[in-house]
Amino acid sequence: MSACTTVRQDHLHLFTLNNGMRVLVVEDHRAEVVTHAVWHGIGSAHEKPGKTGLAHFFEHLMFKGTEKVPSGEYDRTVKRLGGVFNAFTSYDMTAYYVTAAKANLEKVVELEADRMVNLRLTPEDVATELKVILEERSYRIDNDPTERFMEKFNHAHYRNHPYGIEVIGWRQDMEGLTREDALAWYKDYYAPDHALAVFAGAVTVEEARALAEKYYGPLQPQGVHAPVIAPLPAWTDGPQTVTVHDAEVKVPAVYVRYRTPSFFQGVAGAKPNRKEALALSLGLDLLADGTRSYLYQQLVTDRRVVDRVSFGMMPSMRFEGFAQLYLQPATAQDPQAVLAAYQEVLPGFAAWLTPEKLAAEITTWRAQQVFGRDNVADYAEGLAHWLILGGALEEYDQLLEIAKTVTVADVQAAVAKYIVPAQATTGFLLPVVKADKAA
Repeated sequence: MSACTTVRQDHLHLFTLNNGMRVLVVEDHRAEVVTHAVWHGIGSAHEKPGKTGLAHFFEHLMFKGTEKVPSGEYDRTVKRLGGVFNAFTSYDMTAYYVTAAKANLEKVVELEADRMVNLRLTPEDVATELKVILEERSYRIDNDPTERFMEKFNHAHYRNHPYGIEVIGWRQDMEGLTREDALAWYKDYYAPDHALAVFAGAVTVEEARALAEKYYGPLQPQGVHAPVIAPLPAWTDGPQTVTVHDAEVKVPAVYVRYRTPSFFQGVAGAKPNRKEALALSLGLDLLADGTRSYLYQQLVTDRRVVDRVSFGMMPSMRFEGFAQLYLQPATAQDPQAVLAAYQEVLPGFAAWLTPEKLAAEITTWRAQQVFGRDNVADYAEGLAHWLILGGALEEYDQLLEIAKTVTVADVQAAVAKYIVPAQATTGFLLPVVKADKAA
């Protein structure tokens, strides 16, 4: 039997099995297709020093064999069922998902439950996948000048916090990962009391409950809690700068990153203020999203000092996130002068913002959110992300209503509070300047 059942509307259900595993059901019967996923509340931020990359490494190993399914057979089985599958690892979580015809849903659930407890890792499997992730690091980071820079930039911004290490890990740590490391990670954290199972699509809550209880219900809880990660300390060192000259870079770039609240924790461990986080996110869109944005008008149209400008925010993290500005200097423009121009015009945003501009932005944002819910897999993914990070199910859609209450003063206050030079990490990614040839 299951307990702790919550039902929201006719299509959305959340319940908890006796072993602690939560189950989310998002009903959508327009097509006989179901996406099934298992989300684990463990990610790269929980790794021990010297073991970076382990969470992502183990994600790869989860596709190896079990006692019932030989190595390589999982992929072939899902494909024979007409399904598609994938997985991802982030700082805060790891997720595995399969989309298949409803008629094959039970087999998909059986496969997932099986590998949660019966995974078998041969030395050959481990060696093969270690080579794969090292190659992945090579083409994703080591061979890409922008990503090499971003790794340094991110590390400087988050300093001694796990968010300052790329999810894929440091190469020197990755090279030392072992079968024993992987099995310990699996034993401690891949357990039902750390997990959320998701059923999204042409499935009723009764059908999902029966499958969850049949295949996940017998799994034993581990009782081992994920390592506690401390919030980032208050920023006290003033602004910092990262400058990289790279021979592969042809066009200079300027980045500015700021500490910002997430929907789950404010800056330096403060309680979350979702209205403030949302107001800031809306404000950054008004600052630099599209040709009608404030910074585009100021820096591209009027001053012509940059060719491209964008400003994005990451509010969906367990701890504080960040906002990041990107500026591509126009031809022959000095990157330092471009930064100075941005800092000069930024204070004018408060006067530029009007209720009409904000109302239009809120309407656009809400429409995007509602439209996104039309894709049941994407909607379920957003809900699962929210739940894994500690949000309550009923709070997710409340953001749509919170957005209606955001005022010009809210946006102005949020931008003034967080987008400040004194707590910024500035990055310059620049071409190598060739010395003039001797006459």
